[in-house]
Amino acid sequence: MKKKRCLLAFTFFVQTIAMAQVIKPVISPQKLEKENPEVTKFKKTLPKGDVWFYENANYTGKKYILERGAYNLKTLGMSANDFFSSALIPRGLKVVVYEDDNLKGDCYLLWPDYKPGTNAFQAFNANFERVEIWEGKNTLNQRLKGFKDINDKISSILIYDEEQDFVHLYDGRFYEGKQRLLNATGLWLDNYQNINGNWGYANLEPYGFNDILSSLQLKGIVSSCTIFQHTNFKGKSVGVQTTGNLKDVGYATGEFGGVVNSDWNDRTSSIIINFKPGKVTVEN
Repeated sequence: MKKKRCLLAFTFFVQTIAMAQVIKPVISPQKLEKENPEVTKFKKTLPKGDVWFYENANYTGKKYILERGAYNLKTLGMSANDFFSSALIPRGLKVVVYEDDNLKGDCYLLWPDYKPGTNAFQAFNANFERVEIWEGKNTLNQRLKGFKDINDKISSILIYDEEQDFVHLYDGRFYEGKQRLLNATGLWLDNYQNINGNWGYANLEPYGFNDILSSLQLKGIVSSCTIFQHTNFKGKSVGVQTTGNLKDVGYATGEFGGVVNSDWNDRTSSIIINFKPGKVTVEN
């Protein structure tokens, strides 16, 4: 009986050793934080209004914290142009990066760094040498998909939140009547003209707002709009900010030597959206 107990104990010991050799060791949170403190900080902080860009791949090197807004990287007062190699992007923000200044050139909408519909950290943007983009456009307005090399190629950036950054249109004066929200959704739609780097709606007819605009409000990072008499950004135009009555905005008909003798109420057929510059914080 004693020998049998010893044999069972020995067998259990051998099985335990075998299992220990098969099971992979668990990496402690302390070790994970030591290996990549930026990822740990990102998970703990869960930033909502800014994006973290890095000089090197895997979130290393000089760090630039960019809030919502538009950026020309060469104007940041640092050598940031064609500089970024990785990023950490929270849910809720759209980040579009461009190869040229002033939101021009080939552009790429990046994925947030969480798997869609889950809380799983995905690290989509750990290395810009091979990054999967959400979508994109080239200068021929052709749609781009798949993996791209954008390492050290970014010259301007637009960061926005669809629920906070938009233009609110009304067909009545003083923000009354029929309404429509315009924002920067979908690079493949007509609301981004990659040739000239403008976010805009070339034809308001599909949105039910051709020649009926009477007032508008600008929200979030939208700084101003340019409204046009005709579709495709043609005809007379004027820059406007939030206004409760387009009857107060003069429209020159060209008669009587160009004297302003009318107004912009119910005259808009296309619109360009302009954005405020963003704020940046530099670390390291």
